[in-house]
Amino acid sequence: MNRPPLDRCTDGLPLPPSDDLDSVGPFVIRCVYALPRDGADRRLGEDGTVSRSLSAMQAWFAAQTGARLRFADEPVRTVRLPETDARIADRGSYVRDRIERLLRRQGFHEPRTLYAVWYDGSSTFSCGGGAWPPELRGRVAALYLQGTYDDVVCAEDRFSPDGVTPEINEFKMLHEILHTMGFVPAAAPHHTRAGHVGNNHDDLMYAGDPPWNPSVIDPYHQDYFRTGRSDIPDLARSSFLDPLPAGAEPPPVW
Repeated sequence: MNRPPLDRCTDGLPLPPSDDLDSVGPFVIRCVYALPRDGADRRLGEDGTVSRSLSAMQAWFAAQTGARLRFADEPVRTVRLPETDARIADRGSYVRDRIERLLRRQGFHEPRTLYAVWYDGSSTFSCGGGAWPPELRGRVAALYLQGTYDDVVCAEDRFSPDGVTPEINEFKMLHEILHTMGFVPAAAPHHTRAGHVGNNHDDLMYAGDPPWNPSVIDPYHQDYFRTGRSDIPDLARSSFLDPLPAGAEPPPVW
């Protein structure tokens, strides 16, 4: 039976030879569609869903920053994890950590690589999670596509329908990717709630009581983008940007 074409990490960078990573900028984001052992494969890594999502993420991010994220130009990898959905969900607030550990056991620990993971399984804690170095080390930014908590049903969140217009799932994944890159740093003036800003509910990295309405990236350049500060990480200097900025910096403790 013929299989549909694999999605790619859309508009990504061609991967350099393994012995020549430093010549073009070694940091990349690789895309994984992950399933629990007993999960239904909805083929989101093959049917265009992830591809459209990445295209919309890149377009919005570029409009905000003037740069793009370094997604690798390669097929989205579909991975069946060796544990059941219930067992992974039992980790509560540590679902992301468990996904990362299971992926590492299956070889997903390439150097200088951040993994964007669309996990088609559940969580009773949130709709996604990211690392936050240096406080929480890790290389995985994940969405929990079947998560449910309080009155939130993560499966109701939409993906971009056209690869241009971002929907909530695109903003959620960007949010978790930036966490995994080290943002928002704890020393930022409006930092709150372990890696967020609390002053603007339109900010991509906001967390607080008013509803989140993501539409901007640090618009006043005070917390994590073009801050003019050299004592805290700044997205404008990230090694995950294309074009690679002068003096590009990896995430803390990478």
